[in-house]
Amino acid sequence: MFGPILLQKKNVDYFNFYQEELSSINKLLSLNLPNERKNELLTKKELIEKYGK
Repeated sequence: MFGPILLQKKNVDYFNFYQEELSSINKLLSLNLPNERKNELLTKKELIEKYGK
């Protein structure tokens, strides 16, 4: 009975987590970071956008 409700809440929690992660990554990308770090952040951002839905 509570399964779908809990699953829905879990999905919302994951969605909020990924949105916060993307926001943090975008803020970091706006800074003047070394290219290696920017590439790591871009890779993480791409993975979140692809699989974090």
